[in-house]
Amino acid sequence: SPVLGNVLNAFFFQGYRNICEIIASLLKLILFYLVIKLGYGVWGLVISYSLADFLMVILYFIKLYKPLYASSQCEINVEGASFHRFFKFGLKEYIFKLFWIFTDNRIDLYVVTYFLGITKAGFFAFSINLANMIIEWSPATIFRSVISPMFVRQHTKNKMISELEYLFQLYNKFLIFLSFPLFLFIGILAKEVIIYIFDSKYINSLGTLQIFLFFVFFINLLVPIRNILTVMERPGIS
Repeated sequence: SPVLGNVLNAFFFQGYRNICEIIASLLKLILFYLVIKLGYGVWGLVISYSLADFLMVILYFIKLYKPLYASSQCEINVEGASFHRFFKFGLKEYIFKLFWIFTDNRIDLYVVTYFLGITKAGFFAFSINLANMIIEWSPATIFRSVISPMFVRQHTKNKMISELEYLFQLYNKFLIFLSFPLFLFIGILAKEVIIYIFDSKYINSLGTLQIFLFFVFFINLLVPIRNILTVMERPGIS
């Protein structure tokens, strides 16, 4: 489903993709409730998750069948699309994703748990998950599925770096304009956010949360850079 989802993004079918994800999530919620209520255990949850994903794949394929397979006017340009080029790009991208695991917060959580114990690890997990949630819910990140295909389409038209530079600067301004006030607001009112939205028992994570908010804001700026690296087929830099 991630592959078909990316193809939907390339055709700017984000609205359809969002509807499919909502339908699959609702189905998953219903099946999870029935599995727990009827006592089918872990296997029931796994099967429910698989059925919801399978439905989403079918819905994706229905939408993509016509533009990919049924259109008589569809011509595939294979110039430069050699196996060597595909393998070179794919291998570097795979290595990037593979080693990114070792910089992921989940690895940090294991290390914190080992050295500081479960309680401190809980405060750590609360802080980093809240910071990551702010990024995931920010408009700039949500629009990423629309903006990434724009980078690709614009570059494939004429290969002009100047147009990529313009899109990169525009996206950065858009990202900072939306993200900076959000991070600043939550950073200043972090104590109130923890107490009134979550629970006062997490107040010990206040300092950690503010540190994460500061650094995660700059990590958020990697999104436009990754778009450029992907379009230029330079994942080796990552």
